Amino acid sequence: MIRRIIVTAAWVTLVGCDDPIGSDSASASPKTPVEAFRDQEKIGGKATLIDVDGSSLEFDPNTCVRGQAGFGWGLGSVQVNVHGRDRGFCIFDYRNEIEGGFQVYRCRAPVDGPPVKVVVDNGSVATSFSLEEAKLIRSGNMHFGPDDDADMPVAMEQQHVPDTSYVNYFADVVEGAGAPVDADSRVTIAYTIYVDNYFATEFVGVERNRSLDFTLGRRQVGRGMETAVRGMKEGGKRRVMIRNEVAPKMSKDLGGVQPQTVLAIEIDLLEVK
Repeated sequence: MIRRIIVTAAWVTLVGCDDPIGSDSASASPKTPVEAFRDQEKIGGKATLIDVDGSSLEFDPNTCVRGQAGFGWGLGSVQVNVHGRDRGFCIFDYRNEIEGGFQVYRCRAPVDGPPVKVVVDNGSVATSFSLEEAKLIRSGNMHFGPDDDADMPVAMEQQHVPDTSYVNYFADVVEGAGAPVDADSRVTIAYTIYVDNYFATEFVGVERNRSLDFTLGRRQVGRGMETAVRGMKEGGKRRVMIRNEVAPKMSKDLGGVQPQTVLAIEIDLLEVK
């Protein structure tokens, strides 16, 4: 059954749902989700295709591989962020924004159940899942911030990723006092991947504080991760938003991700040689 949220308003504001973090405005001809999904298949990924068509989206909970997608409509926007499987359920967040006010729900759907759908029709949002059975994890207003200021995402700076049209976004949580990362440094990091730029919820079933060693300039990791550690000092902690296109190692660790997904990664720089 499709459940509906009825919306009434005296005026209409056009609001897009694209997150500026990780956006690729410099790309001349971005790929469609289907084209990107096929590319993901070619490199062995298991990306969940979230099919977005104007005022609706749909995905198969049986695939339930991590990623995000959404769309804007006359009064606001909707988005789903798929986390992964947990005990026979596909876990995902549903974000509904109407005229600046938003709610984020933690939801689940049986992996052997019907497709998960969100549809906007005649000023109402219809979902194939029950929000009464979901957990409200965040709410607020886009103009004033979340209800709890402690939940606000950290302010981030831009990092252009060399030889691409992409941009990483980063914020240093701990500055670090050790050796700086140079162009040919060998580094050891620990990293944890989160579901969004609030850095509050880790992906389902993904080990935290994974370790990784690589030398900059050797293409041992994607350009996005090489860019992410530049400017860090040993002992530092950095939060980064990286497009999956320039973070293939991270995408592989997740078992493949939805095309055009932005990964929220917290990095601890353990050693610089």
